[in-house]
Amino acid sequence: MLAAAEFYISFYFENTHFFQIVLSEHYRGVGGHPGPLKKRIFEGYRHYIELLSEVIDSDPSIFRISLPAQQIAVFFITTINGFVGQHFLMKEKQGKPSETARLAFDFFANGALANKGEI
Repeated sequence: MLAAAEFYISFYFENTHFFQIVLSEHYRGVGGHPGPLKKRIFEGYRHYIELLSEVIDSDPSIFRISLPAQQIAVFFITTINGFVGQHFLMKEKQGKPSETARLAFDFFANGALANKGEI
């Protein structure tokens, strides 16, 4: 699971600029202002970047233990949800990943672990 978490984190940070460009292009609202979905994506996006930054800055070894791989994967999936629709958004009331997000996590995590020869 940690290998999957590391994969998502490195992939995300290596492609941050790409995600910003694509989201900017696809979620413009009326008159070039951000649409509501873009605003919602970036609110979550900013929150998780701040959380990850605090944890990584405090102690990288704590980072590995304190954030489960699934939470990181859902963060990644939520960030790119503009490509696949709202199915990967966190359920707001329950604070848990949707079933689609869980299935996507299993698929991506198994692929990442298989690529690293761990399963």
